[in-house]
Amino acid sequence: MDDEFAQLSRLAAFLAWLTAGYGLTRTSIHLGFPSDALPADAQAVVSDLAAVYLLGAVLFWLTRVHDATRFEWLSCSAWPLVFLVVSTFFGALNEVHGLDVSMVSPWGPVAWAVLGLAFGCTCILFGLTVVSACKLELRACTAYFASRFGVGCFVLAQVCVATKQRPIHVHHYYIGFILATMSAFNDSASGALLAVGCGLMTQGIATYRAAPLFRTPCT
Repeated sequence: MDDEFAQLSRLAAFLAWLTAGYGLTRTSIHLGFPSDALPADAQAVVSDLAAVYLLGAVLFWLTRVHDATRFEWLSCSAWPLVFLVVSTFFGALNEVHGLDVSMVSPWGPVAWAVLGLAFGCTCILFGLTVVSACKLELRACTAYFASRFGVGCFVLAQVCVATKQRPIHVHHYYIGFILATMSAFNDSASGALLAVGCGLMTQGIATYRAAPLFRTPCT
């Protein structure tokens, strides 16, 4: 039977990987990409890592990394490498001509093409993961969708509150977190979804800080 020490050891290992992704992103920032990264002193780093660990602890349970078989499968897969690549080099895309855009700047054809490709690949991974969830027994399937539905309701509530006052800005670190919550199975699609989601989450926090989930601009 899996004991508490073993599960806590797996939690420590998972959070260590997230920390590594955060650290590599901060290193890339010191090397100059992305150039629009926010400065972070020691206090900011501690605050950011606190957010990484809190979100990581939630992912640890929702994505079943606490399970010995799941943890072993992830450890032997390409998940750690893909995660580190995404968390480190995602910000470099902003330095490529045609991709140096933001949520509020005009988008050219190159940016829209890359966005469309990324969105299409994500939808495929998302769809394959949902198909895997539908193959579960009724009780497990219900628990899977109910827990993710709860996260979705939280996001929707935030949107409803924010839009009653002024425009909102959804930070991509939280989009990564939402994507990662869908991963729970030992297959390539689910592993890739976890790697990409965690990579976006740590890259977003390391680059632009753990800002409020929905930022309202000052007036």
